Formats: sequence, structure tokens, C-alpha cells
Amino acid sequence: MKKLTLFVLMVCLTAVLIACGDTPTPTPTPGPTPTPQVVVVTVIPTAPPTAVPTEPPTAVPPVEVTWFVGPHLVECVGVAPQTCLQIRENPEDEYTLFYGTIQGFEFAERSEYEIIVRIEPVANPSADGSAYTYTLVEVVDETPSMVAELAGTVNYLVRMALPDDAILSVQLQDTSLADAPAVVLGEDVRPTEGAQVPLPFSIVYNLSYIQQNHDYTLSARITDGQGKLLFINDTAIPVLTNGNPGTDIEVMVVPVGGSSGETAVTGGLPEELLGLPWQWVAFTDPANGPQEISSPESYQVQFEADGTVLIQADCNSGSGIYSAAGGPESGSMAIIPGPMTRAFCGENSLDGRFLQNLEAAAIWFTLEGDLYFDLIFDSGTMQFTAAAAADSGDEIAAAAPESESSDTIPPDAIQIDVQGLADSYGWEARGSTQPQPGPGGGGRPAHIIVTFDGETADEAIANNGRYLYIFPVESYQTIGGQSVSDQIERLQELMAEADGRTELPADPMPLLPPPLSFMNRWAQFADLNFADGTGVRYVSEAPNRQAIGPWVNEGTTYYYQGLTSDGRFYISLHWPISTEALPNTPADVPADIEAQATNPDTYAAYLQATQDTLNALDPADWQPDLAELDALVASISFQQ
Repeated sequence: MKKLTLFVLMVCLTAVLIACGDTPTPTPTPGPTPTPQVVVVTVIPTAPPTAVPTEPPTAVPPVEVTWFVGPHLVECVGVAPQTCLQIRENPEDEYTLFYGTIQGFEFAERSEYEIIVRIEPVANPSADGSAYTYTLVEVVDETPSMVAELAGTVNYLVRMALPDDAILSVQLQDTSLADAPAVVLGEDVRPTEGAQVPLPFSIVYNLSYIQQNHDYTLSARITDGQGKLLFINDTAIPVLTNGNPGTDIEVMVVPVGGSSGETAVTGGLPEELLGLPWQWVAFTDPANGPQEISSPESYQVQFEADGTVLIQADCNSGSGIYSAAGGPESGSMAIIPGPMTRAFCGENSLDGRFLQNLEAAAIWFTLEGDLYFDLIFDSGTMQFTAAAAADSGDEIAAAAPESESSDTIPPDAIQIDVQGLADSYGWEARGSTQPQPGPGGGGRPAHIIVTFDGETADEAIANNGRYLYIFPVESYQTIGGQSVSDQIERLQELMAEADGRTELPADPMPLLPPPLSFMNRWAQFADLNFADGTGVRYVSEAPNRQAIGPWVNEGTTYYYQGLTSDGRFYISLHWPISTEALPNTPADVPADIEAQATNPDTYAAYLQATQDTLNALDPADWQPDLAELDALVASISFQQ
């Protein structure tokens, strides 16, 4: 110690001598005694210093915080799988997971706590250790939680074994809110580990969250180990309130795509055209006549009985869907290319033109063993010849990507929880249509229509039925023009206003396909997200109405208009509804209301009064319940 003191004094003396040099010592000026200065001696390392010296760390004093601890541990993954406390700083906040340990705190399952914790920094934490220690100061309050258990089994009727890596997920949901997705109150997620149905489940939930005037349902899903949905319940499973059970519940699930597990639509081509690779050998252009394809083996299609089509477009491969009608030698055709690889095949490749032509196919026919497609707008004819038997078409399927998508959504990825509003759903592929003269005559791109309970798209549309459009945005704007762009832009405006919305928006409401009338006759507006996007819902009547008049149930519809998160697809759901607050048909309208609703001088007052009445209704005052329709919308997903 003496040597170190002597060394420090020598360094200080040397520093003073160097600083002074030959400069004369100044005459001291009388004044206050200066504050003693601390001389810091820095030991210089052998390595060169950095440009900016690192400041020594500032000591962080211990702090005390109040935490509210949830009633049960949750499985989590830190350095390794573990269980975590649920904590929050305010009772109204959402719980977050705490991965550390609170020294002195003994947690009891199914109890809620208010505790004070001291947080202190660790001087030299290990690389994989916490930088802080947490010590219990005081248990302010311990309350046994109002927890309960909801238990039952999940089953299905089809003869199908689950894969060994299947995962069961059952959620308890509050489905009472009309303007928001269902609120999850509890969930049981468990690997089946090779077990088969019936599969048990158990959900722990907080009784204090249950309100007797709310509706609660179960949602069950079975997925494989990669997350692909295999089964889902397609009817609502009410529990807990309104006399519904809370234990020994049997949940029936169905294969995705409908209650029977069968797709609603098959391809529709004659059997002899299926399962064969067809090579594109020629194209007849109305202006230039027939043109041979120099490498037909590079452009192939193969149609399957389930409505899928395998596609090879030069160096790219993929799949899609199709719908055909007529026969046995000709009929209508719609092809929608789906997931495709996106390699550059060269300047002279016809891959883009090939896919565009397939999407434009409107009529199929056979002639002398070859298959032909007539395109829309009389824009040409594609000719195909069946490939040699050695060309099995397996190369097309093998190269199809699993996740990339082109200008459509694969229908087998469409997932909807129909909430008991239907027994099944299916899809139809529709080809492009040519714009027609006159109002509302805009064309449409190739798109998908989802219908319910086996009803065809034509029947649903003609009868103001239940159906869901899935339109590709870019293609629709190109073919539909300004009227379509106006609807999409209006929807985007409403979606941008959703955060912080405090009052109803102004007219108009968006709708695709474009309506003939200005959509200023609506009620029950709400911002509503679905699984893969956002949008709005509202109730309206007669979108093609072109004159004033009374509002009646006949023609009144629940509309949902949304965009997928990537902005590439427009979702348009149409579902007829009714309420006792409206007359059923024009014939049921009282004479005084008829007079007010048809008089231009009094129509505005009539419409405002009607909208006020409809906006004041509860979701359950509509048939079907708007809350159930909202839950159906919230479940719409396009994940494979």
C-alpha cells in the first residue's frame, strides 16, 4: 500500500512539473479557498484506446414496484421450457409473462396477489443470467381466484385417423360483442400424441369474467404438426349461461370445407380429360391466325376431379382451381391460377402470356382428341394435345410452392367458422367477364364465390342469398375501371379512420360489386377485423335501388367489406337479415309511412328516423344475430 501511495504521489508531482515547465509561478490572488480537486489516475491498457472512451456504468439504485399476479402459471419458453407467472402493474392492464424468480414469494395456484417487489441490478450478471434480482417486500393482498374448469371431449364422425403430431385447441369465447371479434377467456392447447377421438379438453377460466347477460361459446380446432387446419366446429357450442352446460360437453368438429368433409364443387370436366398432362401446342389469334408453340412440353396443364389444376409455365410450376360445366364435348370454363413459383424464364418465354390466357378461358371443347379453350372477348383460342403416356405430369405437382401466391387464394385454404348459421360451405371459381355498357356493367376478374349449405352461386346471387366474394384487387381495378377503384378507395378511407373513431362516418358505404345506387341508406356500422385482414360491416337495403322509398326487410342485408392485410384481396360478404322494427315487404308498409318515404320533401326526415331506430337495436334484435355474423366474419382465414 505504501508503494502504491508513493507511486501515485510521484505521478502527480511529475504531472505538475510537466505542466509548469519554465513558466514563472503566478502571484496568488486573494479569494475564497478553492475546492480540492481529485486527481484520477488512469492505467493505460497495452491495446490502443478507442476514439471515444467508454463512460463507467452508472449505478442503478434498487426500486420497489407493485405487481398484480394472475391466478395460474402459464407454460413458456425462456432459455428452456418452463412455467411463468402472469403479472401486470395495473389491474386494468393485460397480463404479461414473468420469466424470472421472486425471492421469498410462494405462489399458490388459483390465487391472485398484489405484491411489492424490490428490483436490484446484479453487479456482474452471467451471460445467460438475469441482470436483476427480484425480492418480495410485502404481500399486500391475496385473494382466492374465482376460477372454474370447463371440461368435455372433442369428436367427429368421419372415418379418418388423426396424424400422430395433431394438436387440439379449444377456446372459451365471449361472443356477445357486436363490434369486435370474440374475446378469448380461456384455452386448452394440447398435442394429441397419437391419440384418437374422442379427445378430452379442460379449460380453466375466471368466474368473475362471466356475466349472465352475455353469450359464451366454444371454438375447437384440430391441426397437424405444421399448423394445417384439419377439423373445426361449424356450429356454435353455447356454454355456461342461458341454461347451457359447463361440464361434460361434447364438441363435434368436421373436416375443413363443410360438415360432410366433401368439397362443394368438383371440376366438372369429363373423366377422360382428367389426370392427363395437356401440352399447349397452338394459339389462334383473331388478328394473326394460328401460331404454333415452339416448345409445347414447357406449357402444360393437368386437371383433377376435385377442381384443382396443375400448371407448368415454362420454368415455373404451381397449381390453381377450375370450374367447368356442360359436356360431354363442350361447356363453360373458369381457371384461376394459384400458387406459382416466380423464376425468370428468359426474354422469349411465354410463361406470363400462358397464365393470362388460362385465366381468360371461357369455353372448353374437344375436337379430334385435342382440347381447346376459347378466351373471353373473342381474344383467341388455345389448343392442347395430350402428352405422351410417359409424361405423367408429376413434375408439375412436385415443383408447386407451398406458400407463395399469385393473383388468387387457393380455395382449400379458405377457413370459416360458420357459427351455426349454416351447416356447410363450399366454393366456386368464376372466370373473367367482359364489361357491359350501361351503369353497373363493369367486368369482373377471375374470382372465387363461397356459398353455404350447397346453394350454387347463381342461386344465392339471384335470391339475395348468402355468399362471399373474394376478388383480386389489382385485377378488379384494371378490368372494372373507376367505379371499382372508388369502392376500394372508400373502404381504405374508412379503415384508416378506425383508430380513434368516436362517431359514425359520413356517406357513402363501400360495396363490391359496385351498386347502382349511392350507398347512403345504412345502419349498424362497425369496424371489424377478420383473421387475415380488416374492414367494416353495416346493414343496408337494396343496393341497386335507384329511387327513394320505404325501407323493408325484403332486400335488407348484412354487408362486410374488407381487405386482406397485404391489400391484395377484397372480401365482400352478403347475408340477408331482418328485424321486427321494419315492415317485411312493400305491401306491409303503412300508408302514412309510404307517403313520407316517397315524398322528396319528407324522405330525409323519414330516413333519419329509420336509421336512428335501427342503430338503437341490439345485435340480438336481428335475425340472425349480428354478433353471430360478426363472429363468422372474424373467423375468415386463408391460411393453408
